[in-house]
Amino acid sequence: MNKKAISPLIATVLLVSFVVILSGIIMFWGRQYVTELMEKKGETAMAKQECVVGVSFEVTSANPTKVSIINSGSKKLSGFILKFPGDPPCEISQSVNAYENVDIALTQCPNTDGDDQVNVIPIIKPQGIGAPSIPCSTQNKLINIGG
Repeated sequence: MNKKAISPLIATVLLVSFVVILSGIIMFWGRQYVTELMEKKGETAMAKQECVVGVSFEVTSANPTKVSIINSGSKKLSGFILKFPGDPPCEISQSVNAYENVDIALTQCPNTDGDDQVNVIPIIKPQGIGAPSIPCSTQNKLINIGG
């Protein structure tokens, strides 16, 4: 019987090198994943802070068909959430630069007939790819639109 096999030394070296290469690949992937996750969460946290500091708006006029808004804050608003009593929220993706006026047509939201109040919540969009829009609930305004 003349059988040959891998020596124990070579088998150990191959096994250790396989483990080192595999752990290097996992660490490289994990570092990229954690860095990307921290960037997204960091931008979201900063956007929530900007809701308190940089977001401010005033309603200049309101009627059953439209609401006129001026962005009196230093942060660009990427849209608004309109909440009518008894109806699901309606998101309006109409951006407003700092210190700019805009008219929001209430007809963009379904089932608003007969409502005499609307809660307007501004939305900001943090920088970064895939970052979610942040509603600034602390800056909301309850507006009488008459009906």
